[in-house]
Parts: sequence; structure tokens; C-alpha cells
Amino acid sequence: MQNHKAITGLIVAGYGIVILLLYAFGNELVSGMKECWLLALLIGLVGITGMGVERFACVALRKEENEVSALQASEERFRTLFESASDCMLILDEEGRIVDINRIGHERLGYSREEMLGKRIAEFDTREFSAIVPERLAEIEREGHGMFASAHLRRDGTVIPVEVHSRIIHLGGKKRYFSVIRDLTERQRLEAELKAREEKFRAALETSSDGFWMVDLSGRILEVNEAYLKISGYSREEILKMQVPDLEANELADDTARHISKVVLEGHDRFESVHRKKDGTLWPVEVVANYWPIKEGRIFVFVTDISEKRSSEERIRLMASVFENAIEAMLVTDSQNRIEDVNPSFTRLTGYERQEVLGKNPSVLSSGMESETFYRNMWTCIRDKGYWQGEIMDRKKDGTLYPKWLSISVVRDENGRIAHHIGSFTDISERKRTETEIRKLAFHDNLTGLYNRFSLIAQLEQAIARAKRNGLALAVMFIDLDRFKSINDRLGHHVGDGLLIAVADRIKGSVRESDMVARLGGDEFVVLLTDIRGMEEAVVVASKIVEQVSLPYEIEGNHIETTPSIGVSFYPEDGSDVSSMLRHADHAMYHAKSGGGRRCRTYDSL
Repeated sequence: MQNHKAITGLIVAGYGIVILLLYAFGNELVSGMKECWLLALLIGLVGITGMGVERFACVALRKEENEVSALQASEERFRTLFESASDCMLILDEEGRIVDINRIGHERLGYSREEMLGKRIAEFDTREFSAIVPERLAEIEREGHGMFASAHLRRDGTVIPVEVHSRIIHLGGKKRYFSVIRDLTERQRLEAELKAREEKFRAALETSSDGFWMVDLSGRILEVNEAYLKISGYSREEILKMQVPDLEANELADDTARHISKVVLEGHDRFESVHRKKDGTLWPVEVVANYWPIKEGRIFVFVTDISEKRSSEERIRLMASVFENAIEAMLVTDSQNRIEDVNPSFTRLTGYERQEVLGKNPSVLSSGMESETFYRNMWTCIRDKGYWQGEIMDRKKDGTLYPKWLSISVVRDENGRIAHHIGSFTDISERKRTETEIRKLAFHDNLTGLYNRFSLIAQLEQAIARAKRNGLALAVMFIDLDRFKSINDRLGHHVGDGLLIAVADRIKGSVRESDMVARLGGDEFVVLLTDIRGMEEAVVVASKIVEQVSLPYEIEGNHIETTPSIGVSFYPEDGSDVSSMLRHADHAMYHAKSGGGRRCRTYDSL
């Protein structure tokens, strides 16, 4: 029995020595067993001393199982984070080849994960950036990390601007480059949009007749517009070296600080003050200050010269019930309809100074576009009801026609006789322009001015109903430009938009005024031909469109050639409703395009 235990001990000790040798000379093969030497010695001791091998083996195996489970859980957490990240994540080997990449990374470029593994990252960069990939890797090698801009190529050839954050990591004893890559497309679009808005805002300020400042929270002037420079007599360089108290005749530095605190606290303020010009003269102003919490905080200050307002205050007080705080243009006439007074809004709106219209009939504002019947009905209403309001077209001093909303009321004396007429009106040009623009946007394509899909469907429905009722024929042409995407990608969207506008003009010039031309989006156009005699007439029009659209274009210095593919469906042969007519014309167009483009196919010929 003792010999049996000794032999068993020697065998177990032998196994321990084997494990010890594996740990010493094969660490890669026994990964994760950081305490193998201790395990080997313990196993040997167990064998020699006769301890229970089974009991010790169970303890050792349970410890190893726990470590493996922890490693598996850690790897699962990493893989989940890796795959669910909103940015591209990838791992490169020392030669710049892709070892791993997450889902968003390969989907964004239009490839499968398998297609990208093993490829050099430079293969997915634009030519400009692929050439400097070795420099980037060297920088990361030198610094341990790096951040830089690049541009990736999608499978379809489109370019994605990106920002790359990389650092060196070690996996399984091997050096790797771990990168997080963020798509900058939306950020760059927003930055361009913000820049465009800023330029529009600055242009508006520079053309405004009112003064403008931008000041920081210490009262230092950071920006000033041309209107304020012109009124104050200072140069831009002089103003930008000043503080608010240098121009405010009513404020010292402490007053300005308190005023700025008030604007910051309340968000805005409106008040009257007095400013000092370069020559020392004072001028009354109305100031509107608005706080904007950008950067360290800025205050936008709009300054309006109110000299004329101050000079006419006595006149305004005499007619306080009429003129006080009025924002509408107002005038007062006597019983004979001679103008006795007008308010400042009248002058601003019409261009006539007060002295120019006193004693005159309001007909000096007439555009001559309203009929005698219109005025007769208006004055009858005023006499009978003492009040009238409505829309009327008038003319400014400079001859500009404008629509206004006019209200006229009667003031009677103590005997009930008419003593005065009070008229108030506002220019509704902007409102009507907005209404027109809204209607246009609802029914027209914003780029080309053609009808949009909504208008096309509505008019096509009406045309089909009319054709069915009267036994008429009509045709629908579906037009698509050949190679437009290539032109757009190569020359840019602004050139592509210019080409679409030019194509729209040529299509419109190829059809009758009674025909409808619409743009569905992209490079797709639809022509609706009504009251045609037969298919031959539509084919002739389609051939004319092919000829005109195929002529060369000069867009922003670029010589461009494109051709149309046209599909035609006829009513009633090819469809009896909007959906079938459009679908069949589209189907015919794709056959024209697959046949090489620059041609027309009818649905019945397929």
C-alpha cells in the first residue's frame, strides 16, 4: 500500500513538473494561469504526502472555471459596447491592416465585416489621406495616441469626412492600434448652415438704417454696423476701442455695469437715452438690448435715432388719444377730408413727410387701381355706420405700389356732425408675400419652380376625370437624366442644381403652355400632356424634349453633357388612374434607360 502511494505521488509530481515547464517555456499556451508554478508544486506535494488528489483537483478546477467565466463576461461586455457604439470603432495591426471593426463602421462604408478584415485602412481613405496613413501611424507610435481629420470612401464612391482618435493598445501580447472614427457630415452641414445664417444676419445689420453694437459683459464694444458709424461720425477702429460709457452721455462706468447686469438677468431691455457724437453733439436714441448666452456672454444693442420723435412730442401729446404708442400709420382729416396731421409711422410707410401732405386729400396716396364703385361703397359705409375697414392698394411717394389694411372711423362734434376722419393702416406686403410663398412652397418645387409631386397628382386626377368625361386622350411622360449622379458627384451639388434648373427650362420650352411640367425630386421630371389627338403627338413632343435636353450646357464654367431617358404612358390605353399612369410611364422610362438612354419608350411597346 505504501509503495502504491509513493508511485502515485511520483506520477502526480511528474504532472506538476510538466505544468511548471509549460508555464516557464510556453506562457502563450497556458494563458490565464498566472499561478501555475504554485499549482504545480502543490500537486507534487499532494502526490508525495498522499493527500487527497481528487479533493485538491476539484478546488483548482473550480478556481480556473471562475476565472474563465469572468474573462468571458468581460469579453462579452466589450463586444456589446464595441458593436453598439454610434461611432465607427476598429483595430489595426502594426501594418495598418484591419483586425476588427464594429457594425456601424463597415455598414457606414457599405461593406460587410468580412470584406474589410485584413484590408489596409488606407484602401478606404481618399487619395489625399491614404498617402499619409504611414505618417499617422508613426505619430501614434511616437506619442502613444493621436487625433486627426481624414475622409473615407464609401463603396458607392461618396466621401465621408471623419475625425479619427487613435491610441496604441496591447492584445494577447501584440501591439494594436485602436481607433474611434466619427462621421463629421452632419457637423459640417450644421457649421455651413450656421455660417450662412451668420452672413445673412451680418448683411442685414450692415444694410439696416438703425445702429447696432455687440458688447461683452464688461461693456467693451466688439462689433458696430455702418449705420451707427455714419450717424456718430466715428470710424470702426475708434468705436472698437471704446466702452459703452464713452458713447452714452447718461451713463458712467458703474451705471453701465448695473445696466448690463439687469439685461443679463431679464434677458432684454428697451429704453431711451442720449448718445454723444464724435463732434460732441448729443442725439436722442431708443435702445433695445438683448442678452445672448454665447461664448462668455454677449449683448446685442439696436440703436434708433429718435430725434424726429422728440421734436414732434408736443404735437403727439395734442392728439394723444390717437397717436400714443401707435405702430400703425395714422392720419387725421377735417370734415372736408383735408389732412390735418399724420403720425411718424405714416412717413416711414409712405415716404411722405408731414409737411408734404398737410392740407391735401388722402387721394394723394391712391394707386388708381380701385374703381369708383369701390370708393362710393366705402364712403357710403362710413357715413351710414361711422366705420369702414378693408384691403386697398395704394402708392408710396417713390411710386411703389403696396397693399395695406385700412381702417377709417368718424369723430363727430357735440352736434353729431362729422368733425374728423381718422385713418390707420399697415403695410401688409410682407404678410401677402409670405402667404404667396407658402402657397408656392406647397405646390411648387423650391429649386426649379416647377410643380411638385402634390400638384402633379392633383392635376393628373383632374385631367383623367376630364378626359373620361369628354372622351379625350392624355399622356404622361416620366423623364430621368442619364449620368446625372456622376455629374453631381464630380462637380458638386451647386453645379448639379444649376443643371437641373437649366433642364427644367428646356423641358418647359418644349411643351405647350397648357401642358404641365413637374419635378418629383432628384433628376426625375414628369410632363402631363392633355387634350392630345393620339400617341403620335406625344412621341413627337418626347423626341423634341430628347433633342433639347441633350444639347450641351455651360454651368458655372463647366461644359456638361447629359441626355434624358423618357417613358410614356397613355390614357386610357395604359391606365385609368394616377397610380397606374405614373407607374407605367416609370416602367417604360427604365426600359429606355436600360437600352442606353437618350431615347423614348412607350409602355405599349414593351
